[in-house]
Amino acid sequence: MDKLDIRILREVLQGAPAFSLSVLRPNIRLAFQTISKNLGLAEGTVRDRFNKLSEGFLAGWTFQLNPSLSGVELGAMAFEVSDTVSKQDVLDKLRLIDDILVINSYMGRFIHLLFFYTDERVRLKKTELIRKISLCKDLAYTNIPFPPVRTKVSLIDMRIVRSLQKDFRKSNREIAKEVGCSSRTVNRRLLRLIREALVFPVASLNVAAMGNSSMADLMVHFKSDEVRQKTQIAIFTLLNDNLFFAVPCPGYGIFNLIVPSVPAGKRILDQVTSLDGVKSARLDFMEERLETYDTLALQVKRKLDELERARN
Repeated sequence: MDKLDIRILREVLQGAPAFSLSVLRPNIRLAFQTISKNLGLAEGTVRDRFNKLSEGFLAGWTFQLNPSLSGVELGAMAFEVSDTVSKQDVLDKLRLIDDILVINSYMGRFIHLLFFYTDERVRLKKTELIRKISLCKDLAYTNIPFPPVRTKVSLIDMRIVRSLQKDFRKSNREIAKEVGCSSRTVNRRLLRLIREALVFPVASLNVAAMGNSSMADLMVHFKSDEVRQKTQIAIFTLLNDNLFFAVPCPGYGIFNLIVPSVPAGKRILDQVTSLDGVKSARLDFMEERLETYDTLALQVKRKLDELERARN
Protein backbone atom coordinates (compact mmCIF):
# COMPACT_ATOMS: atom_id res chain seq x y z
CA MET A 1 0.00 0.00 0.00
CA ASP A 2 1.53 3.33 -1.07
CA LYS A 3 0.86 7.03 -0.46
CA LEU A 4 -1.67 7.26 -3.29
CA ASP A 5 -3.68 4.36 -1.87
CA ILE A 6 -3.75 6.12 1.50
CA ARG A 7 -4.96 9.38 -0.09
CA ILE A 8 -7.78 7.54 -1.85
CA LEU A 9 -8.77 5.69 1.32
CA ARG A 10 -8.83 8.93 3.31
CA GLU A 11 -10.91 10.70 0.69
CA VAL A 12 -13.43 7.85 0.59
CA LEU A 13 -13.73 7.47 4.35
CA GLN A 14 -13.27 10.95 5.77
CA GLY A 15 -12.23 13.45 3.16
CA ALA A 16 -8.84 14.96 2.39
CA PRO A 17 -7.59 16.80 4.23
CA ALA A 18 -9.49 15.66 7.33
CA PHE A 19 -8.97 18.96 9.14
CA SER A 20 -12.46 18.81 10.62
CA LEU A 21 -11.59 15.62 12.53
CA SER A 22 -15.06 14.35 11.65
CA VAL A 23 -15.82 10.80 12.71
CA LEU A 24 -16.85 9.67 9.24
CA ARG A 25 -17.44 11.16 5.81
CA PRO A 26 -21.21 11.61 5.40
CA ASN A 27 -21.54 10.12 1.89
CA ILE A 28 -19.43 7.03 1.32
CA ARG A 29 -21.30 6.28 -1.91
CA LEU A 30 -19.41 8.97 -3.79
CA ALA A 31 -18.92 8.47 -7.48
CA PHE A 32 -15.36 7.72 -8.58
CA GLN A 33 -15.60 10.84 -10.74
CA THR A 34 -16.08 13.02 -7.65
CA ILE A 35 -13.25 11.37 -5.74
CA SER A 36 -10.86 11.67 -8.69
CA LYS A 37 -11.75 15.35 -9.10
CA ASN A 38 -11.13 16.06 -5.41
CA LEU A 39 -7.72 14.35 -5.57
CA GLY A 40 -6.72 15.58 -9.04
CA LEU A 41 -6.38 12.02 -10.36
CA ALA A 42 -7.70 10.17 -13.39
CA GLU A 43 -11.01 8.43 -12.69
CA GLY A 44 -9.62 5.13 -13.97
CA THR A 45 -6.72 5.33 -11.52
CA VAL A 46 -9.04 5.84 -8.57
CA ARG A 47 -11.37 3.06 -9.69
CA ASP A 48 -8.60 0.52 -10.26
CA ARG A 49 -6.84 1.23 -6.97
CA PHE A 50 -10.06 1.26 -4.96
CA ASN A 51 -11.19 -2.03 -6.49
CA LYS A 52 -7.82 -3.58 -5.66
CA LEU A 53 -8.07 -2.37 -2.06
CA SER A 54 -11.60 -3.78 -1.88
CA GLU A 55 -10.25 -7.23 -2.71
CA GLY A 56 -8.17 -7.30 0.48
CA PHE A 57 -7.81 -4.51 3.01
CA LEU A 58 -11.32 -3.06 2.55
CA ALA A 59 -13.31 -6.16 3.42
CA GLY A 60 -16.70 -4.46 3.11
CA TRP A 61 -19.01 -1.67 4.22
CA THR A 62 -22.10 -1.29 6.34
CA PHE A 63 -24.18 1.49 7.89
CA GLN A 64 -24.30 2.63 11.50
CA LEU A 65 -27.21 4.56 12.98
CA ASN A 66 -26.49 7.72 14.89
CA PRO A 67 -26.34 6.23 18.43
CA SER A 68 -29.01 8.66 19.67
CA LEU A 69 -31.58 6.98 17.40
CA SER A 70 -31.02 3.72 19.29
CA GLY A 71 -30.95 5.31 22.72
CA VAL A 72 -27.28 4.41 23.20
CA GLU A 73 -23.88 6.06 23.34
CA LEU A 74 -20.57 4.94 21.89
CA GLY A 75 -17.65 4.71 24.29
CA ALA A 76 -13.98 3.83 23.97
CA MET A 77 -11.72 2.06 26.45
CA ALA A 78 -7.95 1.67 26.40
CA PHE A 79 -5.92 -0.48 28.78
CA GLU A 80 -2.86 -2.70 29.21
CA VAL A 81 -3.57 -6.39 29.86
CA SER A 82 -1.83 -7.68 32.98
CA ASP A 83 1.25 -9.84 32.50
CA THR A 84 -0.38 -12.43 34.75
CA VAL A 85 -3.07 -13.40 32.21
CA SER A 86 -3.04 -14.57 28.60
CA LYS A 87 -3.79 -11.73 26.22
CA GLN A 88 -5.46 -14.15 23.80
CA ASP A 89 -7.75 -15.41 26.56
CA VAL A 90 -8.67 -11.80 27.33
CA LEU A 91 -9.50 -11.14 23.67
CA ASP A 92 -11.64 -14.28 23.49
CA LYS A 93 -13.62 -13.20 26.56
CA LEU A 94 -14.03 -9.60 25.37
CA ARG A 95 -15.68 -10.83 22.16
CA LEU A 96 -18.45 -12.40 24.27
CA ILE A 97 -19.47 -9.12 25.91
CA ASP A 98 -22.70 -7.64 24.54
CA ASP A 99 -22.57 -4.51 22.37
CA ILE A 100 -18.82 -4.55 21.74
CA LEU A 101 -18.28 -2.99 18.29
CA VAL A 102 -14.51 -3.16 17.61
CA ILE A 103 -11.52 -4.58 19.50
CA ASN A 104 -8.07 -3.43 18.40
CA SER A 105 -5.16 -5.48 19.72
CA TYR A 106 -1.67 -3.98 19.47
CA MET A 107 1.88 -5.19 19.85
CA GLY A 108 2.60 -5.81 23.52
CA ARG A 109 -0.29 -5.80 26.01
CA PHE A 110 -2.30 -2.80 24.79
CA ILE A 111 -5.98 -3.08 23.77
CA HIS A 112 -8.41 -0.40 22.57
CA LEU A 113 -12.11 -1.15 22.10
CA LEU A 114 -15.38 0.54 21.15
CA PHE A 115 -18.67 -0.40 22.76
CA PHE A 116 -22.27 0.76 23.04
CA TYR A 117 -24.05 1.38 26.33
CA THR A 118 -27.49 2.64 27.32
CA ASP A 119 -26.72 4.52 30.54
CA GLU A 120 -24.05 5.18 33.14
CA ARG A 121 -24.97 2.10 35.16
CA VAL A 122 -24.40 -0.16 32.15
CA ARG A 123 -21.14 1.61 31.30
CA LEU A 124 -19.77 1.16 34.81
CA LYS A 125 -20.83 -2.48 34.82
CA LYS A 126 -19.02 -3.10 31.51
CA THR A 127 -15.97 -1.25 32.79
CA GLU A 128 -15.78 -3.40 35.90
CA LEU A 129 -16.21 -6.58 33.86
CA ILE A 130 -13.36 -5.59 31.53
CA ARG A 131 -11.16 -4.76 34.53
CA LYS A 132 -11.75 -8.23 35.94
CA ILE A 133 -11.10 -9.95 32.62
CA SER A 134 -7.88 -8.05 31.82
CA LEU A 135 -6.65 -7.46 35.40
CA CYS A 136 -5.50 -4.04 34.15
CA LYS A 137 -4.20 -1.49 36.63
CA ASP A 138 -5.44 1.56 34.73
CA LEU A 139 -8.31 1.90 32.27
CA ALA A 140 -8.94 5.04 30.23
CA TYR A 141 -12.48 5.77 29.04
CA THR A 142 -13.95 8.41 26.76
CA ASN A 143 -17.23 9.03 24.97
CA ILE A 144 -17.14 9.23 21.16
CA PRO A 145 -19.16 12.32 20.12
CA PHE A 146 -21.73 12.22 17.32
CA PRO A 147 -23.78 15.08 15.86
CA PRO A 148 -27.12 15.68 17.61
CA VAL A 149 -30.26 14.20 16.03
CA ARG A 150 -32.67 16.95 15.01
CA THR A 151 -35.16 15.03 12.83
CA LYS A 152 -37.02 11.74 12.99
CA VAL A 153 -36.55 8.69 10.79
CA SER A 154 -39.41 6.93 9.04
CA LEU A 155 -40.22 3.29 8.39
CA ILE A 156 -39.11 3.67 4.76
CA ASP A 157 -35.84 5.25 5.94
CA MET A 158 -35.03 2.25 8.11
CA ARG A 159 -35.99 -0.20 5.40
CA ILE A 160 -33.53 1.52 3.07
CA VAL A 161 -30.76 1.38 5.69
CA ARG A 162 -31.54 -2.27 6.44
CA SER A 163 -31.35 -3.11 2.74
CA LEU A 164 -27.95 -1.44 2.42
CA GLN A 165 -26.65 -3.21 5.52
CA LYS A 166 -27.37 -6.51 3.80
CA ASP A 167 -25.54 -5.44 0.63
CA PHE A 168 -23.85 -2.03 0.44
CA ARG A 169 -23.37 -2.37 -3.33
CA LYS A 170 -27.08 -2.39 -4.15
CA SER A 171 -28.30 0.19 -6.62
CA ASN A 172 -31.09 2.60 -5.76
CA ARG A 173 -33.32 0.69 -8.19
CA GLU A 174 -32.71 -2.60 -6.38
CA ILE A 175 -33.36 -1.00 -3.00
CA ALA A 176 -36.56 0.63 -4.28
CA LYS A 177 -37.91 -2.71 -5.49
CA GLU A 178 -37.14 -4.30 -2.14
CA VAL A 179 -38.67 -1.63 0.12
CA GLY A 180 -41.60 -0.65 -2.11
CA CYS A 181 -40.91 2.87 -3.34
CA SER A 182 -39.33 4.66 -6.30
CA SER A 183 -35.59 4.87 -6.91
CA ARG A 184 -35.88 8.67 -6.71
CA THR A 185 -37.38 8.30 -3.23
CA VAL A 186 -34.50 6.04 -2.19
CA ASN A 187 -31.94 8.56 -3.45
CA ARG A 188 -33.69 11.52 -1.82
CA ARG A 189 -34.17 9.80 1.55
CA LEU A 190 -30.66 8.35 1.65
CA LEU A 191 -29.14 11.76 0.95
CA ARG A 192 -31.22 13.25 3.76
CA LEU A 193 -30.20 10.53 6.22
CA ILE A 194 -26.55 11.14 5.39
CA ARG A 195 -26.76 14.96 5.27
CA GLU A 196 -28.52 15.15 8.63
CA ALA A 197 -26.06 12.72 10.27
CA LEU A 198 -28.69 10.08 11.00
CA VAL A 199 -26.57 7.30 9.50
CA PHE A 200 -22.84 6.83 8.95
CA PRO A 201 -20.88 4.41 6.79
CA VAL A 202 -18.55 1.97 8.54
CA ALA A 203 -15.69 0.14 6.82
CA SER A 204 -14.69 -3.42 7.64
CA LEU A 205 -10.89 -3.59 7.61
CA ASN A 206 -8.71 -6.65 7.10
CA VAL A 207 -5.43 -5.68 8.79
CA ALA A 208 -3.84 -8.99 7.78
CA ALA A 209 -4.18 -8.03 4.09
CA MET A 210 -2.02 -4.89 4.27
CA GLY A 211 1.07 -6.49 2.76
CA ASN A 212 4.28 -4.68 3.67
CA SER A 213 2.47 -1.81 5.41
CA SER A 214 1.35 -1.66 9.04
CA MET A 215 -1.58 0.04 10.73
CA ALA A 216 -0.87 2.09 13.84
CA ASP A 217 -2.89 4.34 16.13
CA LEU A 218 -1.35 7.59 17.30
CA MET A 219 -2.99 8.94 20.47
CA VAL A 220 -2.22 12.59 21.14
CA HIS A 221 -3.10 14.55 24.30
CA PHE A 222 -3.06 18.33 23.94
CA LYS A 223 -1.75 20.86 26.45
CA SER A 224 -5.01 22.83 26.30
CA ASP A 225 -8.15 23.32 24.24
CA GLU A 226 -6.81 26.73 23.19
CA VAL A 227 -3.83 25.24 21.35
CA ARG A 228 -5.62 22.16 20.05
CA GLN A 229 -6.78 23.46 16.67
CA LYS A 230 -3.41 24.94 15.76
CA THR A 231 -1.62 21.79 16.91
CA GLN A 232 -3.99 19.54 14.95
CA ILE A 233 -3.21 21.43 11.75
CA ALA A 234 0.50 20.91 12.38
CA ILE A 235 -0.12 17.21 13.03
CA PHE A 236 -2.13 16.80 9.82
CA THR A 237 0.71 18.41 7.88
CA LEU A 238 3.18 15.92 9.36
CA LEU A 239 0.86 12.96 8.79
CA ASN A 240 -0.31 13.84 5.28
CA ASP A 241 1.33 10.81 3.63
CA ASN A 242 0.25 8.34 6.32
CA LEU A 243 -3.09 9.45 7.78
CA PHE A 244 -6.02 7.11 7.12
CA PHE A 245 -8.62 8.73 9.38
CA ALA A 246 -8.87 10.70 12.62
CA VAL A 247 -11.29 10.53 15.54
CA PRO A 248 -11.96 13.45 17.92
CA CYS A 249 -12.16 12.75 21.63
CA PRO A 250 -12.44 15.17 24.57
CA GLY A 251 -8.90 16.31 25.39
CA TYR A 252 -7.16 14.18 22.81
CA GLY A 253 -7.27 12.86 19.27
CA ILE A 254 -6.69 9.45 17.71
CA PHE A 255 -4.95 9.39 14.33
CA ASN A 256 -5.08 6.10 12.47
CA LEU A 257 -1.95 5.72 10.35
CA ILE A 258 -0.69 3.41 7.63
CA VAL A 259 3.10 3.25 7.81
CA PRO A 260 5.71 1.30 5.81
CA SER A 261 7.72 0.16 8.85
CA VAL A 262 8.12 0.36 12.62
CA PRO A 263 11.09 2.80 12.34
CA ALA A 264 8.96 5.08 10.13
CA GLY A 265 6.22 5.06 12.76
CA LYS A 266 8.68 5.90 15.52
CA ARG A 267 10.01 8.86 13.50
CA ILE A 268 6.46 10.16 13.18
CA LEU A 269 5.94 9.79 16.93
CA ASP A 270 9.13 11.76 17.65
CA GLN A 271 8.03 14.56 15.30
CA VAL A 272 4.55 14.81 16.82
CA THR A 273 5.86 14.68 20.40
CA SER A 274 8.15 17.63 19.67
CA LEU A 275 5.24 19.96 18.72
CA ASP A 276 4.62 22.78 21.22
CA GLY A 277 0.92 22.03 21.77
CA VAL A 278 1.37 18.31 22.43
CA LYS A 279 1.30 17.24 26.08
CA SER A 280 1.98 13.56 25.37
CA ALA A 281 1.67 11.03 22.55
CA ARG A 282 1.94 7.29 22.07
CA LEU A 283 1.99 5.12 18.96
CA ASP A 284 0.81 1.52 18.95
CA PHE A 285 1.12 -0.92 16.05
CA MET A 286 -1.98 -2.98 15.44
CA GLU A 287 -1.68 -6.77 15.41
CA GLU A 288 -5.33 -7.71 15.12
CA ARG A 289 -8.69 -6.02 14.60
CA LEU A 290 -11.83 -7.82 15.74
CA GLU A 291 -15.15 -6.46 14.45
CA THR A 292 -18.60 -7.41 15.70
CA TYR A 293 -20.75 -5.46 13.27
CA ASP A 294 -23.76 -7.67 13.97
CA THR A 295 -24.40 -5.12 16.73
CA LEU A 296 -25.06 -2.46 14.08
CA ALA A 297 -27.54 -4.68 12.24
CA LEU A 298 -29.32 -5.42 15.52
CA GLN A 299 -29.73 -1.70 16.25
CA VAL A 300 -31.32 -1.13 12.85
CA LYS A 301 -33.62 -4.13 13.33
CA ARG A 302 -34.74 -2.83 16.73
CA LYS A 303 -35.48 0.60 15.29
CA LEU A 304 -37.32 -0.97 12.36
CA ASP A 305 -39.42 -3.11 14.72
CA GLU A 306 -40.18 -0.04 16.85
CA LEU A 307 -41.47 1.87 13.81
CA GLU A 308 -43.46 -1.15 12.61
CA ARG A 309 -45.20 -1.38 16.00
CA ALA A 310 -45.94 2.35 16.01
CA ARG A 311 -47.55 2.10 12.57
CA ASN A 312 -49.79 -0.79 13.67
